[in-house]
Amino acid sequence: MATPFPTDLADMQRRLRIVHWYWQSGAGGIDRLVQDLAFEQRGHPGLDIEIVTGKHSALAQAQNWSGTADAVGLRHGFDFLRLGRVRKRLAGIDLLHMHVYNPVVALAARLERCPVVYTDHGTDHGRSMRKLFVVWLLQRRFVRSRPRVLTVNSEYRRRTQEAFYGLDAGKMRLIYNGMRFDEFSKVKPAPELRASLGLAPDAFVVGTVALFQPRKRLSLLVDVFADLQIPGARLVIVGDGEGADELRAHIHARGVADQTILTGFRSDAREIMALFDAFVLPTKGEPFGLAATEALAMERPVIVFQDGGGLVEILRHRETGFVVANKDEAVERIRELHADPELGRALARRGRQDVADRFHISTMASELLRCYQDAGATLEPTPSSA
Repeated sequence: MATPFPTDLADMQRRLRIVHWYWQSGAGGIDRLVQDLAFEQRGHPGLDIEIVTGKHSALAQAQNWSGTADAVGLRHGFDFLRLGRVRKRLAGIDLLHMHVYNPVVALAARLERCPVVYTDHGTDHGRSMRKLFVVWLLQRRFVRSRPRVLTVNSEYRRRTQEAFYGLDAGKMRLIYNGMRFDEFSKVKPAPELRASLGLAPDAFVVGTVALFQPRKRLSLLVDVFADLQIPGARLVIVGDGEGADELRAHIHARGVADQTILTGFRSDAREIMALFDAFVLPTKGEPFGLAATEALAMERPVIVFQDGGGLVEILRHRETGFVVANKDEAVERIRELHADPELGRALARRGRQDVADRFHISTMASELLRCYQDAGATLEPTPSSA
């Protein structure tokens, strides 16, 4: 259910200038989430929302976006030559909402003395962060001392980051990611798209949408599909990344190359997702799971794993989807969906209603507005004319 914005900023003498920072305006989950949040917040009469990214900003070309969206041209994480440019961009704002850590942006915010709200979306602290040990230390120090409000997107993330940051979990506010559900009502399975992917009209389609990263465990999905043994079934994986070659090799090794379609990056990923008879996300330790939530919003049957982290907070087992313990159980649940299409439709209907009630973008925006106020982004009301 949508939650209306608090309106106590509506009569301020000027609008609050809020800048959202993240690295690159592209097609990733965080990118889409922040863009949806910005669209929602633009509807509040007391807020002036701006987007700043390190690299190119696709949002600036969006037809229905009338706000400020630009890039500061950072070449890498330690591009301190651009510090002056970033400071200029942050000058005079009322609050900076950081969605990913960057040492240049963090220093610029400190020098400009602007309040900071930091949302830990679970951007990977894996291999790249271990290599950049200095970044790890800087980020940990930043989060422990600089943001006035720190938010996380799942209980799982709050528990894991308690150790990472050395903070009491109670100091991290839980605000689940939200979605613009009106966008999903427009997405319908398209026969033309199905045909263009080489999918037969009656093919049972197992699929996922994910970046090719080790924690996504896409090879496990291939193993699940290879063990299904459903005649005419197809596996569709939408996404790309550094593990693409290894994934292709595993697909060939399991003998399902002729039944598997790797689409690469697709701007119509949601439309492809609408073709799935079973959406399977085998990720381990997912901070939230936006793709799975989107699949539920499009009334797709969803399967996740018990070690999926925040994913298990999205689903209610056997009510809105399946939470499985291992590969063999995943195989059995997909076979169950194949044998009983009405089961899948019932799960999907309940799943859409559940995520619409719990993960609406307006709810997220309302909770963040309270964070902005608690962080000090407030103005004096307009004096009464009486």
